[in-house]
Amino acid sequence: MLESLALGCNPYTGELFDNNHILNNQRVKKLINKVKDNYKYISDNITKEEEKISFTKSSKDIHNLIRGLSSVPGAYCFLSDKRLKIYRSSQTNIKSKNIPGTIEKIDKTGIYVNTIDNLIIFTDIKLEGKKRCLVSDFINGINVKDYIGKVLK
Repeated sequence: MLESLALGCNPYTGELFDNNHILNNQRVKKLINKVKDNYKYISDNITKEEEKISFTKSSKDIHNLIRGLSSVPGAYCFLSDKRLKIYRSSQTNIKSKNIPGTIEKIDKTGIYVNTIDNLIIFTDIKLEGKKRCLVSDFINGINVKDYIGKVLK
């Protein structure tokens, strides 16, 4: 019999991976076979292009991409030709006012970025050449005004 795993309403892949001791290999294999039967296709590999965030998608789609790829391999975009990996995000009901990908605001709660519909907040990031950190720590080492208005690609 296949047992289920109780998940929170907003699980990240990294959390599921870290807690893999909950289900043993046999149960995981049964679950994978059940999913294969229902969906008929499972991709084992994801390409770099599929990991890249497209800000022309909805904030919900972007948030789900980040959740699905966190923490390995991680969703990413580019900030001034440097790769910016995003590990955690949250959705808002704040309507976007600028071009998708434009940084609207940065504060200790996160980096607010325009999408096609609403702002999304990045809270856990890694800029190329730097260590992974919360945005609340990241802003301590930057001039926030230099980043407002920049477009993530």
